[in-house]
Amino acid sequence: DLAAVAEQTWKLPITLDKSGRPYAGQPYFIAQMDFLRAGKPGRIHFTCHLPEAGVDEYWPRDGFSLLGPFGEGEFDEKAFEAAVVSEGTPSSWRTRSGETVKWRANARDGYIHQDWLDPEYVRTMGTWDPKSPAYVLRSRVMSPDEREFELFAQEDQIAAVYINGTKAERFRSKLKQGTNELVIVYRPQTLNQSYRRLAACFVRLCKSGTKERMIDLIFKP
Repeated sequence: DLAAVAEQTWKLPITLDKSGRPYAGQPYFIAQMDFLRAGKPGRIHFTCHLPEAGVDEYWPRDGFSLLGPFGEGEFDEKAFEAAVVSEGTPSSWRTRSGETVKWRANARDGYIHQDWLDPEYVRTMGTWDPKSPAYVLRSRVMSPDEREFELFAQEDQIAAVYINGTKAERFRSKLKQGTNELVIVYRPQTLNQSYRRLAACFVRLCKSGTKERMIDLIFKP
């Protein structure tokens, strides 16, 4: 009788995640209740959300703009690299078929609610489909000091990383104090049905040689 359950007050143990990941964006709560009915075990999950708490700029999810999507064969990675290194990140890009694509700040493609994404995932197509086109992601990363960094990501999804107009070899480079332009080329993907992580691109800037997230960086689109 769910009506009877709803009228009761429950005291549940709370486990805090020290990473701070669950506290970014819209607050949410999840509870699991196990029970027996007619001698058979059952389980119910309860969820609820509170109003949006605002953007947390210390996580990458809301701190990128997008160029794309690019259909199969439409994005020339070598030509884009030549443009970035010689002239800086272009304000738009022409596909091989002649279409001009412009940057979009805080794109919201797809049906997935933004706050359902892990705060270390930057939204691309925003659906759970097993195929994804190419994108380019760009963020202004604010660093309190000069430091070396390493991009920890799903390497097979990343074609190239640029920081302040220079290609980051092996995804490693240096941030200057103040504002840095980070550009990530996200290549087309086709994954099997059991691994649908193509709704967004995982991004974490780490201390070199570690997988430890730098918690004092700010991401702005």
